[in-house]
Amino acid sequence: MGGKTVTLKTTAFNLLLGLSGCFVCAQSASLPCVDHIFFISDDLQDVNRGLSTFGAEILYFQEIFSYLKDSQGILFIDEFARGTNPQEGQILIRSLCHFLHRQTVISFISTHYDNVGESSMSHYQVIGLRNMDFQHFRLPSNLNSQYSVDLIQDNMDYRIEKVDATRSVPRDALNIARILGFEEEIITYALQLYKGEKKFESSSTK
Repeated sequence: MGGKTVTLKTTAFNLLLGLSGCFVCAQSASLPCVDHIFFISDDLQDVNRGLSTFGAEILYFQEIFSYLKDSQGILFIDEFARGTNPQEGQILIRSLCHFLHRQTVISFISTHYDNVGESSMSHYQVIGLRNMDFQHFRLPSNLNSQYSVDLIQDNMDYRIEKVDATRSVPRDALNIARILGFEEEIITYALQLYKGEKKFESSSTK
């Protein structure tokens, strides 16, 4: 909810405006001239072809790479590999960053995964709810969904800031779930897991 997708789309939109000879939404801008602009976002799954979100994403990438090998381009990627398991997803996006960093293409990539970039790459984070004091924060007893959403929007800082490559991604999910009224028992158990008081247990039924 920090506005990563909006940031990518705003950047791409301004690039398209500038390259079309229109004014951009900024006081000033320096824009590269490129042959191609690609934006990969949303759910690409194709049930008619039996493709999952991840499978469709891979095929789309292959098509894009054929254009980028012999030309200049800019690639916007929103949450690559979100359609597969987190362990493999992190490895794949880390490999993708490594590959793209060595190509002529300019890439903008948003992700929830930690440590996918290299120190030579530029890293930015949405400030988000980092400055909200949750320890002293008390939700009203008459909490409703619209109030919850308004509360998040009032406290969410949508600005991005440049950070060191070693900075972990923000951990706002649990706080957002709590504000939106997620079951308290689930929140309590999740807090215990965060603190290491409980271990993930596997169970099987016969």
